[in-house]
Amino acid sequence: MCSSHLTDAGADLMSVEDLEIYPGEQKLVGTGVATKIPEGYAGFVFNRSSQGKKGITIPHSVGVIDTDYRGNIKVLLKNISDDVYKIESGEKIAQFRRNT
Repeated sequence: MCSSHLTDAGADLMSVEDLEIYPGEQKLVGTGVATKIPEGYAGFVFNRSSQGKKGITIPHSVGVIDTDYRGNIKVLLKNISDDVYKIESGEKIAQFRRNT
């Protein structure tokens, strides 16, 4: 997980695997990131605007991570385009933000 700038509202989540998502298909993509969300807060996973332009989206718009979740953060991505979408390990796939 990384941020490009100190003023960024969130951090980028990156894939830890190479995979392909075919048109109409959705897949859970591992990030290798686990975090402890403080009580009273939640973690939110958002789509990257650049992926929306390619027809890749998070099916429910936003993923929510509760305070008791300790596992690997995985991002559910859906391909709504007509082309196969290839993801390489290290590629940015979503944005993460912690908030109250």
